[in-house]
Amino acid sequence: MITDTTRKIVGMIIKGVGGVGQGAQVALNFAKWNAVGDHTMNMRLVIGINSWRIPTNRIDYDFGAAIRSSWQSILLIRGNLEPSIPLYFAKETAVSLIDDGFGEVSFVQFRMLGREITVNVLKKVEVWLNGKLPLDPN
Repeated sequence: MITDTTRKIVGMIIKGVGGVGQGAQVALNFAKWNAVGDHTMNMRLVIGINSWRIPTNRIDYDFGAAIRSSWQSILLIRGNLEPSIPLYFAKETAVSLIDDGFGEVSFVQFRMLGREITVNVLKKVEVWLNGKLPLDPN
C-alpha cells in the first residue's frame, strides 16, 4: 500500500552519479546519455573529480534533451598538479558541458593537488551537495 509518507519519500529522491578519473568520465558520459534519452534515470547531480570529457555537439537533436540536460547540475574538481590530464582539457570540459546545455556547471581547481582526494576536496563536494539536496529539518 502506498501511503502519503511513501509518496513524500519517493518525491524527495534526487538521483546522481559521480566518479574519480575514468569513473568521472563514465559519470559525465552517463549525464549526456541521460540527457539524450538513452537512459531515463532523471539524473540531477553529477560529480567528476580529476577527469575530462571529449567536447561534443550541443544537445538539441532529441526531443526533450535540452530540458533534461538543463535539469542536471555538474561539479568538476581538478587538482592543478594532476599529471595525466592537462588543465586545458579539464577547463574545456566545463565549457563544452555548458555549450551542451547542461544547467549548472561548476569547475573548481585546487592548488597543490594531484591525484589524491583530500579532506578539502571532500568538504567542497559536501558543501556543493548540501546546496543541491533538500535537508531534513529533523
